[in-house]
Amino acid sequence: MTSLAVISGAGTRSSLPAIEDALNPLGLLELESVCDEALLASVAQHANAPCRASALWADEDFVCLLAGDVINHEDLDWGAITRAFASGDRTPECARKLRGAFGLVVVDRGSKRLWVVTDPSAWIPVLIRVTDSNVIVSTSLAAAIRAAPAPATVNDNWIYESFYFNHGCGRTTPVVGIERLPPGT
Repeated sequence: MTSLAVISGAGTRSSLPAIEDALNPLGLLELESVCDEALLASVAQHANAPCRASALWADEDFVCLLAGDVINHEDLDWGAITRAFASGDRTPECARKLRGAFGLVVVDRGSKRLWVVTDPSAWIPVLIRVTDSNVIVSTSLAAAIRAAPAPATVNDNWIYESFYFNHGCGRTTPVVGIERLPPGT
């Protein structure tokens, strides 16, 4: 499965090997990463995926990542998306017209802002964890756990929901402190 992970904050460089291993445990995906002292952004995509060329886009101001599949990937214009977010448009038309099962993350290095976009049904789960030292956004629970500074503890609410409903509901995940973003974020 295609995956992404973004860690913004302290201690990102030392987390790179563990995050890349969590995103690509079998070594079958193509990995791309951007890493410095304040940001780790990594994406794993299938080598032959049609939207593979758009999985990671970076310049001096922005880092943009895509996990999943965008059916109309030729309409994925990172320049238009970054300009729209930077101008304050929280729901740009260029992001609303994308179709498929995906999660997008846009990081503005200059203003230290992070935007996350999920498809309207949230088929690709996008998880978030906010700690004192960093923000972790990932489509991989393993990556979110490995990036966290404290050990993971089991979420009793998720166990209850799994027994009662046969799945976690809403924002609940198996780990305390990690939440799933709602559809259409």
